[in-house]
Amino acid sequence: MIVLSVWLLFLGGCAINAHWLARLDLARLDFLDGILIGQAYYVIIPLGVFLGEGRTAVPDLALAYHPFADLGTTGMLIAGMFLFPALRTAFPRVRRDSPDTSDPRMVHAVARLFVVTAIASFLMTGLTHGGHWQDNLDGAFANPLFLPIKYAANVARNAVFAGLLYCVATGRLSAPRALGLGLACAVLDLLTTFNRITAVYLLILAMLLLKHRPWRMVLAGAASLWSLSTVSALWPVFRGLATQQGYSAGSFARAWEVARDAQAAGPGTLDAALNGVFESSNIVVLNWIVESYGTATRPFLAFAMFARPFTLLLPGSVWADRPQNFGLSLGGDIAHLRRWRSIPRFMVRATPISAGSGRWA
Repeated sequence: MIVLSVWLLFLGGCAINAHWLARLDLARLDFLDGILIGQAYYVIIPLGVFLGEGRTAVPDLALAYHPFADLGTTGMLIAGMFLFPALRTAFPRVRRDSPDTSDPRMVHAVARLFVVTAIASFLMTGLTHGGHWQDNLDGAFANPLFLPIKYAANVARNAVFAGLLYCVATGRLSAPRALGLGLACAVLDLLTTFNRITAVYLLILAMLLLKHRPWRMVLAGAASLWSLSTVSALWPVFRGLATQQGYSAGSFARAWEVARDAQAAGPGTLDAALNGVFESSNIVVLNWIVESYGTATRPFLAFAMFARPFTLLLPGSVWADRPQNFGLSLGGDIAHLRRWRSIPRFMVRATPISAGSGRWA
């Protein structure tokens, strides 16, 4: 009965979200539209697979999620599938006849910011001379300018794809040219950070631009997801070796061959493939939070979590009990580093904050 009820609620939520996603207006996208798009990609698709499989796991951290048993987490996810469409119904989009007051120079400014900060942060890591992408961050963080530059690069690489979509919606760019520029941005980010997230942004951009051509959208989406899952299975090994012998095409080729050999020797699991494309381990981490927090040993942070940004630059020597960094605390808990404040700085930075996703604190 529980299984049937969960499936009915899930499929009902899928239908409602599909209704609103089919009615997206590229010229009037707003915050709620972004939530619906993100929920469809990062929650609905992996949750559907989890329901079909009956479970998912992150073996490295001994975490598992059973959607029909862990009903607190499943209920939260399905509730969101109904909540955000309800908010979309309650809050209408911007009217079609509302004037566009955007400054057209903003798109160019964001694009320039992305290119400049991506290259600057890459040079500051010293990867041009080789090394491991993560180990090199220790030296980069020694420069006080690295953190704000890296923050700017992370924000700009999100915004640049929104800028391209805006240019298509306003007739400033054709869809093929926007996709070409998006591909260039994704390649630049890939070669400077070895992070795959911009490939996801490019995929979402392509899906939105092909919304009125459903068959092309389905074919492009299927081909993109297949290629992303294939590359993602090889990526952890490749990324770890790509620059160890210098930043060169030859080093990349050798790392790719090793990654292919490793994949052939031991094919990856469905969980790993799904996580590589949809960051689905975040749902497993959410389940761990639902099950573990709110106890005497792990109390809810309440307002402290939201006060953290306002105390970020305040030294601990001035206020030792300032609000904790939730991501760092969570990573320490999941990795069983309960005394994370006393461990060396480089180990703290290497604590996973999203199990199995390749993201680090």
